[in-house]
Amino acid sequence: MSKIDANPRPVISPIDSKKIIGTVYEATAENATQAVTQAVAAQNLWTNTSIEERIECLERAADLFEKNLPTLIALLCLEGGKQIVDCVA
Repeated sequence: MSKIDANPRPVISPIDSKKIIGTVYEATAENATQAVTQAVAAQNLWTNTSIEERIECLERAADLFEKNLPTLIALLCLEGGKQIVDCVA
């Protein structure tokens, strides 16, 4: 992938302006073009993947989401400043 903007910006929690919860790097137009090209190539690969392999892949992804649900919910709360119940929904 080509070079990303060298000027990272902090992501500040909307509920605590003193808390940095991440970093954002701005993508260039070239980055976006390259990402779309790679997505198209991945779609072709996915189309040619057997249904059994697709099922296994999606089940592994679902298992990882479930395994990491507390971390994901915490990140959603921090990033969006929302209540846990809203993030779960």
